[in-house]
Amino acid sequence: MRTWKGTSVCERVCVLLALAAAVVDCASAQNDGADFFEKSVRPLLAQNCLACHSAASGVSMGGLRLDNPASLQKGGSRGPAIVAGKPEESLLLRAVRQADKQLRMPPTG
Repeated sequence: MRTWKGTSVCERVCVLLALAAAVVDCASAQNDGADFFEKSVRPLLAQNCLACHSAASGVSMGGLRLDNPASLQKGGSRGPAIVAGKPEESLLLRAVRQADKQLRMPPTG
């Protein structure tokens, strides 16, 4: 196994450039995700969910708050609202898709 000391300057630069590119790609993906959330998800939550599921509503139905990321992960009486990286396990997506008769949100359609 070669050590860092045994690599040439060119090899070291290539490794560092590859790591930097990976960090930039990761940051870009996070920014894209944040932009998508702000433009597409937050408006839907505000329009359809936050009246019953936020600190401002006074009472969070089912113990679920959707007004901050920590609350989304914590979830409510049924468990976490979202499961990072596993949308098929997300109660929030199941609810808004209205595929489960016991879990339909918003209740008005």
